[in-house]
Parts: sequence; structure tokens; C-alpha cells
Amino acid sequence: MITKTKRIGAVRTIAAALTAASVLAAAFGTVITVNADTAYGKTIYLETDQTENPYIYYWYKDSQNGIDWPGKAMSKVSGEDDLFFYDLPRDISELNGVIFNKDDSGDKMTGDVTNINGNLYDLGKGVWSMHDTSSITITEYKVICDKTFYTGQEAVLYINAEGGDGNLQYKISVKGPEDKVLSDYSKNNSAVWTPSKAGDYTVVFEVKDGSGDTNARELSMSVEDSASAVEPVFLGVYPKSNSQIKKGETVDLDIKGAGGNINNKILFYKTEIIDPNGTRVNTPYYKTNGQISFDADVLGTYTVYVSIQNNSANNTTTKKTLFYSSVDDPTDDPGIIIPVSAEGVTLDKTSAELEIGESFTLKAEVKPSNADDKNIVWSTNNAKAAVVENGKVTAVGSGTATITAKTKDGGFTAKCVVTVKPDKDSILLGDYDSNGKVERKDAQYVQKAALGLTSITSEQKERCDVDGDGTITLKDAALIKQLAAGVIDEF
Repeated sequence: MITKTKRIGAVRTIAAALTAASVLAAAFGTVITVNADTAYGKTIYLETDQTENPYIYYWYKDSQNGIDWPGKAMSKVSGEDDLFFYDLPRDISELNGVIFNKDDSGDKMTGDVTNINGNLYDLGKGVWSMHDTSSITITEYKVICDKTFYTGQEAVLYINAEGGDGNLQYKISVKGPEDKVLSDYSKNNSAVWTPSKAGDYTVVFEVKDGSGDTNARELSMSVEDSASAVEPVFLGVYPKSNSQIKKGETVDLDIKGAGGNINNKILFYKTEIIDPNGTRVNTPYYKTNGQISFDADVLGTYTVYVSIQNNSANNTTTKKTLFYSSVDDPTDDPGIIIPVSAEGVTLDKTSAELEIGESFTLKAEVKPSNADDKNIVWSTNNAKAAVVENGKVTAVGSGTATITAKTKDGGFTAKCVVTVKPDKDSILLGDYDSNGKVERKDAQYVQKAALGLTSITSEQKERCDVDGDGTITLKDAALIKQLAAGVIDEF
């Protein structure tokens, strides 16, 4: 989804679009990417303590169109010591670059600044940001949807603000192939949008206070036609995710998908349902419809993992996590719930050493702390060395194993490398390759190690230092060869 954003101030209009790439994870998918190409607005601000009389030189449209050197004087923002501004002429539609000078002498404080991705330039840091002059501060605004958004899908639109006279009201609307006010001015700061037409849209978030002061933000996003999608697409589910369900009753889920516009255009659905105690209550398998039922016998949150697969050579799969709260008395309207998805996971240890038979428990922390789905899938890459169950790691044999914690939501991973030392009582002296026998090839390996022709691990050194002098020598190789040939019975 190609998106862009701009902010509109109340005192001084700022039509700006931030150039950034900031994708925030959410249970519906992701918050849309902030990305734009014109980000300067009609007022340029400069923060600097290097001069009291800065000048701005700028050019626009192409390199031939610019103001006379060294530019125009900037004015100090009232009440600010190091903040200056300049109002651009109204006929400038595309600003290509600026140079900031100390004064009218043309003494440059910057070179050509062409990557303009804000309206406030911090000279000390050399970065752009946004300067908002409204008394209302918009603290957050986002569209929560899949990275590629399709017709028939649901998106949650959300805005939050502070300041003003405290009596804030919000309005959320969309403009494009279909214009719609999703939520007119009220205390409600969120809305659900399900587009029916594909195309490019502008999502408008507006806020005002009782004194008439306003502020706004815009996000531009594109909507694809789900009927033409090849990749499997999750459209929605009834009852909706985050709905309340009545304990003791049967819940009938109807999952809708699209895509799979390839081969025979068949989609396959698989659903795994986990009750509040962490017990799976069904047998997951793929079928050609998204309908499934389960009995809500336990109070608490049921987690439903949905997989939708197309019939391509790679069987491409999209996944979605749903939540249902089993309660005694469901409310009629729980309202719009802003989903919080996992954004990462960490482990309390990244490495550990164990002896055979020892165990310890890894603790996984899913970020953020209020993520809806904190379920972890544990795995080991070497079950001969260490196994793991619900975070408990047990050493079963000498060697190294990497234990991986993977979030069910988002697939984020964290790893811990576990080294299992061999049981000293079970060490077979002279057994270089750990195959349980002392052979001529063990002597050959040790001879090469003694001559520096091959490397040797600490475990191999412990097994092959048969004379106990702390080093691997040709004497060790000779003794191993004698034992392998039956010349001696023990070291």
C-alpha cells in the first residue's frame, strides 16, 4: 500500500507530507506506511543559535527557478529565541531545495538541502521535523489494516489529541472513489471502514475544541480489488474479532476470504482454536470453507488462529489471529477495540551451559507488554543435545542446540544457544569422533591436531589428552593407536 501523510495546522495552514517509513504492527495487519513526496508546506521554519538574522535561499520546479541570491530574511517566531520562519509565496507548488545563510552576505550555514521531509529544519542536528502551530496537539493517528488493503476488508481508523480547551470532538472521513463521513464530530475518536471500490483514497482525521480551534491530519492510501487478488486475502469474520461470546454456548464462526485467483481458484481454510487455559479444542485441518463451530465452555479469552491458502505451486498462505471473550453476560455493544499486535520478543538468556540431565526455564517477553497475543512457539534445532517444552530446556546429550522462541502473532523470534557438556563419567578416552569406539582413525585425527594440521574442540581435547598432561601431543596419538590395535588395554 502506497501511503502519504500531511498535517494541517489551525493558526497557520501546513499542507505537509512526511517522508518516512514507519510501519507499526497491529492485529489487523499493520498501520499503513507513512510515505510522501512533497513535505515542505507553505511555511519553512529554521531552528538555529548561530545567527539572529538568517536568510533562506530556495529554488523550485527546476534548477532555473529560484529567488535572487542570497535569498530572503527569515523572521523570528514570537516568544522563541532560536526559531525563525519564512512564508513561501503561494504560487510555489514544488520546492526542490533550500540553502540557509547566516545573513544577507551569503555566508552559508548549509549546503544544498534537497531532501525536504518536514517544514522545520534543525540546523544543529541537520534533520527535518514538523512544527505545528495549533493549540490542539494530535498525539496519534493511524489506519490499522493489512499492508496491502483490499475491498471488502475492514480497517480501523483512529485518532487521539490533547490540548485546546479540553472539549475535543473528532471527525473521520474518506475521500476518493467513494466519499464518506465515517464518524462526524463527536467524542468518538475511532471508526471502521470497509471500502467497496478500489482506488486511491485520502483518509481525513479532524479535531476541534469548543473555542473553534481545529487541527487535522491526512493519510493517503490505495485499495486493491479483492476479486483480482492472487494471494489469499482475509476479508473478515462473523462474529467479529474481539467480540464477546456467552459462556456455555456454541459459537459459529464464518470466516470470509478472497484471492486465490490462480489455477482452479480454490481457497483452503484451516482454523486452530485455543481456549483460555491454553488447550486446543479442535483438530486443525484444511477445508474449502471457513465455517467452524466450538463450545465456549471456559470463561476468558479464546484465541483463534486462521490460515487461508491458495492453490498455487507454493501454496501461499495468509494468517490471522482472532480473539473472543467468553463471559457470563455479553454486552450489546463493546465498541471498537483497537488491536495491539506483537512487535517483537526477547529472552532472559541468549546463551547457557548445561550438563547432561540438567534443565532450566527460559522466560520470553513479548513486546509491547499489552499485546493481545503473547503465545510462544518453542523449538530446538538439535534435539539430540537439548529439548524444550513451554520454555523449559533440558540437556539430553553433549553438543550445541539453538532454542528459538517464536511469537504466534507476527512470527518474531529470539534465540538462546545452549551448550551441553558431556558427562565426565561417560567420556571414552581416545574417542576423537565421539562414535563410542577407539579406532586407528582417532589416532590419525589426534596426530594431525598435535601437528597443528587440524583444529580440535575443548571436548575433543578432554577426550584425547590421554596422558593427562593438559596438551595434545604425538604421545597421545601413539597411545590411542596402541589401544586401537590392542597392544595396550587401557591408558
